[in-house]
Order: sequence, then C-alpha cells, then structure tokens
Amino acid sequence: ESMNSMMQSAMQSRMGEDAEQTKKLLDNIMDLSFAQEKLMDMLAETSVNDPLNKQLTVDQKSLQDDFVIIEDSLEALSKRQIFIQPFILKETASVRSYMQRALSSMQELRKGVAQSEQQYAITSLNNLALMLEESLEQMQQSINSSGKAGGKQTCPNPGNSPGSLKQMMQMQQQLNEGMGKKSKEKGLSGKDGLNGQSEALARMAAMQSEIRKMLQQYLEELESNGGNGDALNKLVEEMKKSEEEMVNRKITEQTLERQKDIEVRLLKSEKAQQEREKENKRESNEGKNKIRSNQNQELEYNVLTNGEVEILISSPVVMSRFYKELYQKYLYKIEKEDGAP
Repeated sequence: ESMNSMMQSAMQSRMGEDAEQTKKLLDNIMDLSFAQEKLMDMLAETSVNDPLNKQLTVDQKSLQDDFVIIEDSLEALSKRQIFIQPFILKETASVRSYMQRALSSMQELRKGVAQSEQQYAITSLNNLALMLEESLEQMQQSINSSGKAGGKQTCPNPGNSPGSLKQMMQMQQQLNEGMGKKSKEKGLSGKDGLNGQSEALARMAAMQSEIRKMLQQYLEELESNGGNGDALNKLVEEMKKSEEEMVNRKITEQTLERQKDIEVRLLKSEKAQQEREKENKRESNEGKNKIRSNQNQELEYNVLTNGEVEILISSPVVMSRFYKELYQKYLYKIEKEDGAP
C-alpha cells in the first residue's frame, strides 16, 4: 500500500509537471502564430522593391529560430506523452518545412509564394495549439480524478454548481453576440471566413473552450448522480467544431448557425432543468395512518416478552473467576450501603 501510494503520488507529480510545461508551450505557440501572421500581413503590404523586405526576411529567420526552441520542448513532451507523439512529429515537421520555404521565397522576392507558405505554417501552429489544449484538459481531468480518489468524493447538485446550465447559456449568448458583431463589421468572405481578426477569434475560441469544459464537467456530475446527458453530449462535439474554425479563421454562415443552435439547445436544457427542480419541490410526504389490528394480540405479545425477560434475569450467569470475584465484591458493597444508618 505504501509503494502504491508513492507510485500514484509520483505519477500525479509528473503529470502536474507535464501540464505546466504544456501550458507554457501553448502560450509560446500562440505567440509565435500571432507573430507569423503579423509578419505575413506586413509582407502583403510591402512592395517587392521596398527596402523593408530585407528586414522582413530577417524577422522570418528570427521566427524560424524561435520555433527551433519550441520544437525541442515539443519533442521532449512527446517522449513523456506517447499518445500525442505522432501528431507532434507530423505538425512540427510541417511548420519547420513551411517556414524554411517561406524564408527561401522571401529571399528570392517571391512574395505570393512566401505568403502562401506562411499561411500553411500558421495553420500547422494552430493545429498544435488545439492539440496541446485538449491534451492539457485531459491532464487536468486526470489530476483532479486522482485527487478525488484519495478522499471522500462529494458531488454537488449540477443545477447549483458554478458551471450551471444557466451560466453556460449566458456565456454562449455573449459569445454569439460578439461573433455576430464581428461578422457584420468585417463581413464573411465565402469559405475563408473572417479576415484579419486572429486575436479576436483566438479569444472567442478560448471562451468557447471554457464553455465546453464547463459542459463536460456538468455532464460528469450529472452522470455520477444517475442522470442522463445524452442530449447534451452532441453539443460538446459541436463546440469543438466551432473552436477549430475560430482558431483557423474559418468563420462562415454555417458556423454562426451552429453557434445559434448551441445557444438554443442550452436554453431548452436549462428550462427543462428548472421544470425538474419545480417538480421536486412540489413533492411532499403524505401522512400515513397506522393500522392497528387486534389489541389482544399486542397484549399477548407483551406478556410473552416480559416472561422472556424474567427468565433472563432469574437464570444464573456463567462468569470466569475474575469477574465472579468482582461481582461478589459489588454485592457486598451494596449490602453494606443498604445496612448503613
């Protein structure tokens, strides 16, 4: 048991370290993605004969060097988390290749080709970010479940928990309103979605991810209480689709319709939960009349019971020598007290 406890503690500590490293990597990859996009936009606004192209080429080389450091950390993480190793190796190779091609195209003054390669690099970086976020979420769930396993598990009422359906619905409504405003301001360009709004879309994706995590936690609590969350399980997958489209800047009319459908279904579930709570409050325990049968039978029962008690009292008790001596001393003490004036 001691060895098992030590092993679980070591595994939990290691997973905590991996989670912290994954969080830092996620931040670095997002920063690199934004920097690469900013450089791509600057390149689009710069003419081929502009002297600024030389500085942009230097900046591209600097981003490439920054990714080398991130790539080393990603490979180290993949060796500790085997299940994500194939994906990391594939996407890091893509980023490395696209960045090198972009740099070569910039040096050869092929601006259009360089922009295309930079966009591919951004897509691969965003794919890595999504994967790391999902991996981080799984690590945190494992850490939380390991912590609960060591003590008493308490599961609050899902309707009254911090991540209630009402709160999720309100957050989803705010997110959808923000997406609607952005789409009206910038417009939707066919399949390409919103343009030039990567930072805003990244924040929206982070908010959608938070709502999804709250919904998953709500479903876990609901199932642990014997509830059925099949109707809400599909929403988790729909939210994941929206997150990927936000990160990859592919917001279309279909995305907005999906977001509205998520909001409506959350609202319906929240109303259904309120109705269930009302029904539970209306339930009451009616008074039950005790049916008394033949009173003579109860009297006969009491007589038999009293007789059994008298037999127990009158029957001698078999005791060991030690307890017999204590018993005699006790009787002697009582007799002495009764005879005292």
